[in-house]
Amino acid sequence: MIRRLSVAAVVTLLVLAGLTWLNSGSDSSHTLTATFSRTTSLYEGANVKVLGVKVGRVESITVKGTAVEVVMSYDKDVELPAGVHALIVPPSIVGDRFVQLAPVYTEGEILPDNAELGLDRTGVPLELDDTYRGLDKVAAALGPQGANENGALSRLIAATAASLDGNGALLNDTLREFA
Repeated sequence: MIRRLSVAAVVTLLVLAGLTWLNSGSDSSHTLTATFSRTTSLYEGANVKVLGVKVGRVESITVKGTAVEVVMSYDKDVELPAGVHALIVPPSIVGDRFVQLAPVYTEGEILPDNAELGLDRTGVPLELDDTYRGLDKVAAALGPQGANENGALSRLIAATAASLDGNGALLNDTLREFA
């Protein structure tokens, strides 16, 4: 009797171990590959989010010519619309970024597993260096070799200052009422 119970217990444990092993091999996530123009401060393991809620992670980042391929996994129960876009989001000026998938699925065709998004469906944030370059271009365009070449900008600023001289309180009241 003890021998039969022992054999039954061993067989039951083996069956349970086999089922656990089979289930651990099943994939519980979908894969999405997106091509970005750049991936500054995005790393493997970064979060993938929908509406700010974590649904997956970045699995790999690979440079492909002049672009960067990012492979992501996301929860199998998350449905994404076929027209989804992937955006790299900086939570602050300094720090790791995450991938935001948008828009959220409401109805219609669902994005299939192993889908690929091209550059036309991805976006990257404006970098601080890009902002500085843009401001430098504006300053140069308004400078002595640009819009102010004949002193037109200087005359405009002087005329505006003369018109507003002594009218600061009135301008303040006007803007406050306007708002």
